Amino acid sequence: MFTLVKNHIFRSSIYVFQTLRMESNVPGSITRRGNSIFLSVQAKPNARQSTITDINDQYIGVCVAAPPREGEANTELCEYLSQVIGVKKRQVSVKPGTQKSRSKIVEVETQLSPDQIYAVLRSASN
Repeated sequence: MFTLVKNHIFRSSIYVFQTLRMESNVPGSITRRGNSIFLSVQAKPNARQSTITDINDQYIGVCVAAPPREGEANTELCEYLSQVIGVKKRQVSVKPGTQKSRSKIVEVETQLSPDQIYAVLRSASN
């Protein structure tokens, strides 16, 4: 009987979590912690122009118009995202430990909600 009750509670909490996720429609690649939004980005350097290619739960695909040398692609990525989101360049940074990988965590210091960030990124990807 205890197992059934435990299972029932577990299933209920998953249902509540899924319901909350469906209401917001923000993918898991966009999260808020404190006063910052964190974006899971899959960078694709050496593109003709910087663009957002796709947005899903795992990552935000961004083509970057810079080579992956000496931080040029990271700088271009931060400049492009700051322009798209509408914040200052100094408010966007690539987190340490993800700078040499194509999979990056980008921190955006902003008061915008994840819903607003998602809407802006989605409109820029079309």
